[in-house]
Amino acid sequence: MSPNYKWKVILIILVVASAIWLMYPPQEQINLGLDLQGGMHLVLKVDTSKLPKDLKVDARDRALQVIRNRVDKFGVTEPLIQPSGKDRIIVELPGIKDRERAVNLIGRTALLEFKLVAPDELTTKTLNQINEIKPILDIVTINEGYTEEGVKFNYYTFKDKDRAELEEIISSAEVQKKLPAGYTLLISREQETGEAEEIEATRQLYLVKDDAEITGEVLTNAMWDKDRFGDYQVLLNFEAEGRRAMRQLTREAEKKYQEPSPQVSRLAIVLDDVIYSAPFMKEEVPSNPVIQGTFTREEANDLALVLRSGALPAPIQVEQERTIGPTLGQDSIRKGVKAALLGGIIVLLFMASYYIFAGLIANFALCINIVLILGALAYLRATLTLPGIAGIILTIGMAVDANVLIFERIREWFKIGNHLRVSI
Repeated sequence: MSPNYKWKVILIILVVASAIWLMYPPQEQINLGLDLQGGMHLVLKVDTSKLPKDLKVDARDRALQVIRNRVDKFGVTEPLIQPSGKDRIIVELPGIKDRERAVNLIGRTALLEFKLVAPDELTTKTLNQINEIKPILDIVTINEGYTEEGVKFNYYTFKDKDRAELEEIISSAEVQKKLPAGYTLLISREQETGEAEEIEATRQLYLVKDDAEITGEVLTNAMWDKDRFGDYQVLLNFEAEGRRAMRQLTREAEKKYQEPSPQVSRLAIVLDDVIYSAPFMKEEVPSNPVIQGTFTREEANDLALVLRSGALPAPIQVEQERTIGPTLGQDSIRKGVKAALLGGIIVLLFMASYYIFAGLIANFALCINIVLILGALAYLRATLTLPGIAGIILTIGMAVDANVLIFERIREWFKIGNHLRVSI
């Protein structure tokens, strides 16, 4: 073998070996599309009915960008996010099976606000007044607690199963008239309380100011982390203006807490009218705040992701939802692979039996071709769909067709008396 041929053979071996290394194992290295691995198909409507006329124009495009940012940071491989009509967005999420988490992540408006919680005396008085017209205290329990320094405070809890009934009560016109001017009632996120066998989902009720002290407009970044006890939390980064406002707010609260008759001030961290945390303000916060709570890692990560991606310009409604289960995907893969293997085997047998040695060479080249295609898919992180499998099968057919034309032409030249080398 001449040196030139030797280097060509070595180069071919290296390329094929690289392709095998890139694609192995195929089930992990090659991304599958929505039709193969399952996932979610959503049609979303951007509700612009309450927006000013000048903000309606590009509301859908701004919502599209926010959703794209959230999905990209969520880590979905090859999602499809595209506009449809004047106010609709189509979202396809391959591999996503947790419907509630995906819809919550995409559709959350992400309006972040920091609101002062009303003093305990005012909250208790308000609930007693409401109870005179609606049985709110049959649902909500008034509890007493103490800070580490021994300062008493109240907290108002109810069972999550009673949430719908409580929301109906506090949204009624009669109850709204009983609320102090400038205040509103908000419900906290769900939390689990109790011991191992008696765990139940509970929430808390808060009376908070209507006007926010700080909003998410000053937020520049959000990330999850662990505190010194190993619990998950969300770290917020504010602009200078936000840090100044937080410092001033907590400084005033610290003064009240250090008075002879200390008063406990709480700051509710509200996301889309749901209170995620309401920490005590016992000392000045000189830097960025933290959202603490009984978060799982997934919850903390999703919360940070939504805050980091920015708020949607308008509420999102899920108009159509279709979940493609993994069974359908596996069935498609199985049938596609079966068709490809069966067709490939028949082609290889035909080539080897009809063209003998030349057929074996063609078969070898065909196998290398398929390996290179799969290696390229893995390297480019491209997505393999059902039409993609059909394309690979078509590639096999076209490659064989080309070989058949070449071999038949060689035979014609050989039959009329030409040397084999000349015929080739």
